[in-house]
Amino acid sequence: MDEYKEIMEHIKVDDAMRARVLQRLREAEAELDAPAAPGKMLLRFPRWKQWAAAAACFAVLLAGAATLGLPPLQPQPSPSEPIALYPGSPVECASLTELSERSGVPLTELSGLPFSVEEETYLLIGDDLAELQYQGEGQMALFRRSPGDGDISGDYNIYAVSQTVDIGGTSVLLKGNEAGWSLALWTKDGYACSLSLSVPADQAVWTALIQSAQ
Repeated sequence: MDEYKEIMEHIKVDDAMRARVLQRLREAEAELDAPAAPGKMLLRFPRWKQWAAAAACFAVLLAGAATLGLPPLQPQPSPSEPIALYPGSPVECASLTELSERSGVPLTELSGLPFSVEEETYLLIGDDLAELQYQGEGQMALFRRSPGDGDISGDYNIYAVSQTVDIGGTSVLLKGNEAGWSLALWTKDGYACSLSLSVPADQAVWTALIQSAQ
């Protein structure tokens, strides 16, 4: 009994865990209260016994985890909630000029896109990451620029092929597959840049795009 008390004293239940347990108990209660199907007998128990049994099961699970040295249960992020790399929500700007002024990042419109542009969107992410989105003909191009270096694309796809090429005196890392290149990363004049296409394209297209972005 002393060992049981010692284990239980070290069990910590946070608000998220308590909410999950209460929700499960409510679901179990609803199932017990549901009417029996025709021809089927439904066993019922006094309400206090239902709660006592559920609480006892929960305590046994926690005690077993503590005894085995398992880490305490922690709330897990919902799959529908992506992990934010920058604080706050993106802010849409009315024009390229406004985005450049608010981010402090020099920007120019892309040219040489492999589709007719039907919609343009200018986003400020965080304090100084500028994002340009071009959409049309069921395709999309996304260009990002921010002070610093490294990969700022937010693209975590695994590509079969990668190659470093020189475009206008700048070293550019291209990533893609046998159909063409889908992502380009480079750094120039103290700014990290990334450009992605929803439909892979050949190097000639990428050369024209990256030259227009520099």
